[in-house]
Amino acid sequence: MPPRRHRLDEQRDAVWKENEATLRRLYLKERKTLKDVKRAMESEHGFPTTPLSTYESKLRDLGLRKKMKRNDWHPVYQHYVNSGDRHTAIFFNGERIPWDRAWKEIRRSGARESNDDPGVVLPTDVIMRTPSPVLVARKAIPLYRPPIPWHISDAPLVGLSLDAMFHRLRLYDTPSNLLRIDMLNALQQFPTNILQESNEHSYNHRSSFNSTNPSTEHTLLHRPSTTSSQSSKHIGTNSDIDRLSSAMYRLANREVESTAPGKPLDASLDVMLNLTPKHVLLKVLESDSPTVRAAVGNIIKLSSELGRKTDFRDIVEAVGRCHPEWIIDYEYIRFAVAVGCVDTCRLLLQLRMRHLSKDNHSFCSPHYSYDYIDAVLGSVARGHVECAKMLYQHVTELDSTLLQPRDITASQIFCRFLITVATGSYMSSYQLFPFDLGNSAVLQIFDWFLEAGASVDLPAGIIKYTKYTSTHPQYTKYTPRNWMPTILDHIYFINFNLYSRLVGHSAIFLTEPTRSGIHLSAREGIDSLRTYLLSRSSHTPAQKDTFVGILLTEEFLRQEDTYRNLNLDLNALCTLLYHNINLPKFLSKLNASAMLFYVVRAVRKQGIHPEAHHIMKILTQKGAVIVPQVMSTAVETEGTALLELISSYGADFKSEGALALCTATKLGNYDAVNWLLDTGVDINATLEDNSEEEGSTIIAKASIRGEWYCYEIFGYMIGNTRELSSISCAMLEYLISRNINLRASPSDRSLRQLLRLIIEDGIKDISQDKTRLEYWAEVLKKVRVLLNAELLTDDPLSTEPCLLEACFGLTNYYTPLDGISLSKTLHLMDLMLEYGVPIKRSGVLALLIHHKAPSDNIQRVLDSGVDINAYCGQGLRDENTLRCTPLQAAAGVDSLDWVQLLVQKRADVNQPAKGYHGRTALQAACEGGHSNINVIKFLIANGADVNAPPSSNGGVTALQAACKGDDNNMININVIKFLIANGADVNAPPSSYTGVRAFQAAAMHGDFEIALLLLDNGANINALGVEENGYCALDGAVAFGKLDMVQFLLDSGALSDDRGESGYRGAIRVAELHQRFSIANMIRQHALKNGKSGEELSIHNLQ
Repeated sequence: MPPRRHRLDEQRDAVWKENEATLRRLYLKERKTLKDVKRAMESEHGFPTTPLSTYESKLRDLGLRKKMKRNDWHPVYQHYVNSGDRHTAIFFNGERIPWDRAWKEIRRSGARESNDDPGVVLPTDVIMRTPSPVLVARKAIPLYRPPIPWHISDAPLVGLSLDAMFHRLRLYDTPSNLLRIDMLNALQQFPTNILQESNEHSYNHRSSFNSTNPSTEHTLLHRPSTTSSQSSKHIGTNSDIDRLSSAMYRLANREVESTAPGKPLDASLDVMLNLTPKHVLLKVLESDSPTVRAAVGNIIKLSSELGRKTDFRDIVEAVGRCHPEWIIDYEYIRFAVAVGCVDTCRLLLQLRMRHLSKDNHSFCSPHYSYDYIDAVLGSVARGHVECAKMLYQHVTELDSTLLQPRDITASQIFCRFLITVATGSYMSSYQLFPFDLGNSAVLQIFDWFLEAGASVDLPAGIIKYTKYTSTHPQYTKYTPRNWMPTILDHIYFINFNLYSRLVGHSAIFLTEPTRSGIHLSAREGIDSLRTYLLSRSSHTPAQKDTFVGILLTEEFLRQEDTYRNLNLDLNALCTLLYHNINLPKFLSKLNASAMLFYVVRAVRKQGIHPEAHHIMKILTQKGAVIVPQVMSTAVETEGTALLELISSYGADFKSEGALALCTATKLGNYDAVNWLLDTGVDINATLEDNSEEEGSTIIAKASIRGEWYCYEIFGYMIGNTRELSSISCAMLEYLISRNINLRASPSDRSLRQLLRLIIEDGIKDISQDKTRLEYWAEVLKKVRVLLNAELLTDDPLSTEPCLLEACFGLTNYYTPLDGISLSKTLHLMDLMLEYGVPIKRSGVLALLIHHKAPSDNIQRVLDSGVDINAYCGQGLRDENTLRCTPLQAAAGVDSLDWVQLLVQKRADVNQPAKGYHGRTALQAACEGGHSNINVIKFLIANGADVNAPPSSNGGVTALQAACKGDDNNMININVIKFLIANGADVNAPPSSYTGVRAFQAAAMHGDFEIALLLLDNGANINALGVEENGYCALDGAVAFGKLDMVQFLLDSGALSDDRGESGYRGAIRVAELHQRFSIANMIRQHALKNGKSGEELSIHNLQ
């Protein structure tokens, strides 16, 4: 039987009652022991000397205890059962107990198995509230922990500083919480079963559209929740509102990723589309809350991606009734097309026109035309012919005053349609559709376009290739604007069969000079071209000569279209060159030598053509020089015919043939190698390289696979895509027999650099693919050949690379090797050691640990006497190369065992962070959610500097690393608290490149719990972002779409880096750049409410 609780005597115990608040703070808030409480009361508060046993009894009489008793959990559980399993909050001594902890105690106490009276009374110091308190009253209600604002509950407001209290009170005004409160208040005004209406009833009373796919509709009444243990009969409780509010919060704050049919459904989408009755969801969407607006776009997009046609249609319709301005972006039309909602497309077009008719033109921005064209093409690809016609007719019928300068035009739609037909396929939402005239829908629209009067003679104009990029065709980059190609011209060069079906619809083909007409006549010879030009009297002779010069230029520039791999028409080219006595004057840097390069490359691909001799002669007469790049591109896979041809036009191979020799060795063309060497090419010549202080040798360049080169020929840049393998082992041995010097550059003292190139080239893409395995075997052969040619037992200089490290390739901070690559790497490393390659000054130990090599491999290197503080990456210039010590690597992979062993062996815990994304040991340990706090504690206990500066290139302090999280946004708040407790500077300056301060990282993540923690410890809310790719806290939260964090920051006094007149200009611009219109409006309203002014706040900019 528990001891009887005595009442306090009013006079004798008055002193205890008077000091109850102090006793409560010391014993419960600060968690002091009884002995410490006694000492503090008597030494600091003038309390009379009293035995410790009296303190114990008096605190118990005052109801001050730190833990609930085992039997206390029985009435707690019974109260929960009596509440109908509804969301209930538990408070013990005014402090909220998280439910995960409460459930553990309930299970331990055996309360679930007991048969207590339903009328049991709770202990006096325990309070249970059903439903849980909401943030309406703005009292000092304990907050709950998860990062959603209304769940945060670090501690009661009592005992916090005034600033800390205000920061927490501001959470009440976040848009998502205000929406939640509105929903809770609405719930209280109706019967508790208001949300229990049958979905069947709600569907029968919705507006005009009938469901065409009922099987896609799943509601809480029809399908049990997969994410909640609550029964579906409890619709309309506070827990349902909380669940719906949380889902809206995640969607509005961009925490839900894109999805697709077949992928697991995100929990928030599950709540919105499956667990919430449709009539409830549609009612919520009528709200003008910023949260609803921000969430709407995401819900509509994801509904389309999932193929939820009925959900998509109903949501768009509901939003269109109440907030049409939210969905007038052409993007929504594209979404509607993707799910086949033709009527919804029509509605969206009507809403847009209604909005534009009110002189609201601000929504016409450059990328919208892509969305609209994509909607038309998507309709055709999916067979929705009527939808495509409706979209096209909408554009042709628009009042021209409503079109913005860069908005959509009918000719752009027609041009993109024909280009897509010419290419034969269309990609949408990762699905490839056939898109040629063999497709009945495509053919039907093709004929309909022409019958409707679409003109093939209109300028092709700007071609939209993606949502964010647009350009004129590559071959027109030097073409004067008034001579741009027509749609028919453009199609002629990419699909002649399609051109043949279109040419009869041209109104100018028979009367005016056209590209196709000139090109076709030029293919027949100079007389045919002259006859054609004379027959076109619409242009003056000078104009026609200009036009021919333009075509000559474009003929060469079409070779830069690497996607279509077009052949050079040598017949037409020869005629065009004959006609142009002088090269066109508007050609910019395109010169005769560059033209010759294009010709030689075409001849190599297409074979030696009879006209090739004439073209080369004409170009050399016009001043073309046969430069080394031309000689190189003349090297064929077999034979020397083309080399001999250009030699006949004066190519100086002896002086400038080194690049050609390099190409010949890579191609394995022994005839070309011998021909070039016999011609006098120096086998040890140096090739110029703009990226190197001194050039590279032929053998060095030949040791690297090459698929892309950018050549400069007298100021003109040419992209040369030629897939070339690296030199074969057989060719390497042959060159050695011809006395080649095995050096990567003339100043090398050994073949170490050359061997590194061969190893790194081979280690790039190891896999189990047969071709790759054969290539890897070839690499091993080349390594053995070189190691046999020259011993490498001396230590490398500090400027030379370590060959053991080279086995790991150009390792960067983020890409540890997979199992297959690691095993191959370790095999190669063993081969190196077998040949006596030195290890003691190597940084390979750090790489072994970083890549999580087997322990015995690491231990063997450790036992070899390797420098335990050596950085990896010695002698390498690549800026992305990993630079770390073994201890930094061990901390980065979270290995407490290796960290402890290395420290015991006197590894320096404070070696600085170096290189790209460099980290000290402590910074590496704090990185992201993987953080092992035991590693962090051990490092700090052994003297690690908690405020060590970040590396200049992508570095972080320990606290910044913990707050940034990892690639999956995983963050360990316990690490952050521990670092702050150990003196971490919350305002430490960031890395100059892409760095962020701790608070800026929390703002970008939208993490209120961390943001509050940092503010409580003095974080500067308005610290400037770094110049290179940086954001201040407000701008960063805007850029990442963290709606609620933005409001919190505004209320807390945050300003933009680009303040303008209002203080928020930069934030508004970032919001509009990323189409975060709800956030832009919210910032404007906040500024106007607080008496700010500035052009960025003007009404005409309001989205």
